[in-house]
Amino acid sequence: LRSIVEAILLDTMYDLPTETGIAEVVVDADVVAGRKEPIRVMKGKDAAEEAA
Repeated sequence: LRSIVEAILLDTMYDLPTETGIAEVVVDADVVAGRKEPIRVMKGKDAAEEAA
């Protein structure tokens, strides 16, 4: 399971340290299936605003 999650988030884990203002990264079924990128939620915004 750990290696699967690491493979899914590899690019995100590489990019995240250079970005500021990210509160969390959301991984859903579409991300796991490879249909979309993980959702990066900015600090000060709730998940509903970011996903819209």
